[in-house]
Amino acid sequence: MISTRTPRALAFELVSWLPRSWQERCASLLRRSSLLRGAYLQITTSLKNRNGTIAAGPARGLRFNPAESDSRFLLGTFELPIQYILTSQLHSGMVFYDVGANVGFFAMLAARLVGAQGQVHCFEPLQANVAIIRHNANLNGFNQVFVHPVALAQSDSMASFRVSERPTFGALTDSPISVDKQTGTVQVPVRRLDSFSEEASLSGPSVIKVDIEGSEADFLVGADRIIRHFRPLLVIELHGTNRLVAACLEKLSYDCDIVGGSTIERADWAALAVATPREQPGNRAAVAGVCRQFQGR
Repeated sequence: MISTRTPRALAFELVSWLPRSWQERCASLLRRSSLLRGAYLQITTSLKNRNGTIAAGPARGLRFNPAESDSRFLLGTFELPIQYILTSQLHSGMVFYDVGANVGFFAMLAARLVGAQGQVHCFEPLQANVAIIRHNANLNGFNQVFVHPVALAQSDSMASFRVSERPTFGALTDSPISVDKQTGTVQVPVRRLDSFSEEASLSGPSVIKVDIEGSEADFLVGADRIIRHFRPLLVIELHGTNRLVAACLEKLSYDCDIVGGSTIERADWAALAVATPREQPGNRAAVAGVCRQFQGR
């Protein structure tokens, strides 16, 4: 019988059956090879702004539209360490906070993991991203996903947010990082998680993922009460903010592991830090095991 599936669909099916290490190597080869880069860019561009199905990894089978964001979301190979950490930590009925949710890839994975009895709260200031997160939640029938169009930091105010030619990327103006291909600024509401969660009567988090382009320490200051009370696991992408984040985690009595090894003080500029409450040594051991899986990659 002749298959009626498109070459892209057949390629996705092939990727989904490859071992994880092969998926990572194939994706790396496609990105770096001068001979294959053109084909890679053509494929990734064709995946944008359309509904698709994630081909591999823990999010395999979820419906997803990456909009103008990274089309590797549909391959299932994007930021695998975060995917596997969430898979090991989130279970039915838990609550996940996605701070800097972008277009909702990790939120959709978390919604599957926590199930209908759990909750996923997305904090995302860019309206285009807010719309696509809601779209992706609807694609999967996830009523447990809630989107809050705010940036989280250490104050309750309005602030300028630098936007990029890449419509799903940006940073607050007081962030120390530069925004690639910046096109302008917009005003966005900024809130402390402590005050916002109280006003919105949010359930306390089990896990918080933070990816907010240089404002990580400001977030931790503004979330002090919530973190001290609920003691969630913290998954934080650093942006040269290692020293500031390390100081905050010490004050909160958290231990920190870095995906791939190293310490937070010596970690790379864009390292992924996974912080565990000091009173949870067993959970830290489990998290450290996941981090070690990616050593040398």
